[in-house]
Amino acid sequence: MNDAELAGAEEHGLTRQLRLRDLVLAQILTVVGSSWVGLAAGLGRAQTFAWLLALVSFYLPVAISGAPAAATLLSVAVSLVVAGLPGTTATTG
Repeated sequence: MNDAELAGAEEHGLTRQLRLRDLVLAQILTVVGSSWVGLAAGLGRAQTFAWLLALVSFYLPVAISGAPAAATLLSVAVSLVVAGLPGTTATTG
């Protein structure tokens, strides 16, 4: 933790419980679906296979199918900014 986080934790007495890893796993769970949680819990140690199956079956196809749409949206947004249309601004560094 950096000094600002330590000072903030001392001020209110709370510590950060969720890390980036926890949030990424929560996002994957949200995308894949909570119905897989019960199945994985029932499998015990074999749940790793169930999670990998869920990843391959659901998460990766959604990510792959969404990539072209994201690229298209980005190119349209850049075109609008370059064209200088109202409501768009270009920042220079």
